[in-house]
Amino acid sequence: MPAGILREAIFDLWRTTSKNKRIEAIEEYIRQQLMLSQLDKHISARIKTNILFPDSIIQAIPGTLDDTSSNKKGRPRKHFEDSSSRSQRRKMKVLVTSTCLTELQVASELTLRKAGKRDSADIVKELFTASPKRGTNIKKMRKSALDEQKQLSANQALALMVDAKLSTHQYNVIRHQIEGITTKLYPAYYKVKAAKQLCYPEEINITEISADIKLQCLIDHTVTRLCEVQRDVLELSDTVGPLHIVIKWGCDGAEQKRYRQQFSEERITSEVKRIEEQIAALSPTQIKINNMDITIKPLMILCMVDGKVCNALSSCTSTQTCYLCGAKPSEMNNPEVISQKPVNANFLTFGLSPLHSWIRFFECLLHISYKLELKLWQVRGVENKTKVDKRKKFIQAKFKAELGLMVDMPKQQTGNTNDGNTAWELYTRKTSRADTNTDLIHRLLISSDPVITNLRAPPKSKHANISLEVLELLQQPVIEAELLRDSD
Repeated sequence: MPAGILREAIFDLWRTTSKNKRIEAIEEYIRQQLMLSQLDKHISARIKTNILFPDSIIQAIPGTLDDTSSNKKGRPRKHFEDSSSRSQRRKMKVLVTSTCLTELQVASELTLRKAGKRDSADIVKELFTASPKRGTNIKKMRKSALDEQKQLSANQALALMVDAKLSTHQYNVIRHQIEGITTKLYPAYYKVKAAKQLCYPEEINITEISADIKLQCLIDHTVTRLCEVQRDVLELSDTVGPLHIVIKWGCDGAEQKRYRQQFSEERITSEVKRIEEQIAALSPTQIKINNMDITIKPLMILCMVDGKVCNALSSCTSTQTCYLCGAKPSEMNNPEVISQKPVNANFLTFGLSPLHSWIRFFECLLHISYKLELKLWQVRGVENKTKVDKRKKFIQAKFKAELGLMVDMPKQQTGNTNDGNTAWELYTRKTSRADTNTDLIHRLLISSDPVITNLRAPPKSKHANISLEVLELLQQPVIEAELLRDSD
């Protein structure tokens, strides 16, 4: 063999090159080593006849069996990862029979840790070191976790129905359509109906003309549902002392109806007196959470009123007279007279609402809009009055059609001029008024329930920050503190 040509190199070329390209690879190697541009034909013929390594010799050399396996006839070998599970078991049979269980466990654990799968390595270690039943328990837990699908609770489904204003039929249609994807996302409607029943207080009396709920039942139900929302907070405390809940209440004197309805001071006074009698007879609500008894005392404050109700309850005959001190319009610009008038502290809970100033401003804009065509401060003449009345009716109809509001309709002490007995809705009802009122009351109770409200989606509109001036006005007045002490 000439200098520079190694037998090992020729053998490696023979072993690593495919069968039909071996001679070409060896000729190229010899040409490069001898620095020849081209080999002689006689040399090429001698290489083909003299250089030969039988397969039996190659297989006898260590480390050459797998490399030459591709030259064998028949189906080519597959890597272990590409083999079927049956082939993998057959290939690992020798390893399993010749290796003990502990060695397999340690080898598996070390291999997983080397691959960065520490959690899997810990599970393998736990399966080998724990009790024999640990594997069975893990398998059952995994199967139950896979079988168990996430499902909305009944309260969450009810909150969805309230937010989307879904009817029972619409909810069932959505639930049936989603069953093709997941069978347990939405609960059955009977569960949602049971959650609805939990939103209703006891002793609801609904007739065709009225709806009545006992005040004690309403407060007990409200307090119970509020505590259900704050259950996690209450469970953190070992003992919870007597709590107070401040509730505002009141009545409305506006006649925002098309039916003939007169404002009656006697009716307002008697109704407020009836509620005050129920307030005086109220008893604290008892709640039991986490084997802990909680007592909650209600404090009712009459503050949800308007100007008519304030005048009726304070026996003030004129709407222009202050119901707190009795000052008349002619006296309001005289500070000396105003400072000497006593203020009735019992009526301070009514408060001073900016709503009335907004209403007056709105009425001013309405009256200006009625006279836009004439552009006169005072309307005179039959023709001009007819134009103003026609435009007023047009604006009222637009408010009713687009916003559902009846503006400039109520009249003090007389209700309105429409007769409710001839109203179109009364003659076109397909269900009884009692059933309609029941649905309305139930919908109001569900939409205002604390548990359902807590699960509803928050509004997207952002509220502005409260100014310091408003915060000072929101501080608890002295009269509420005195009422708290009196209730104790």
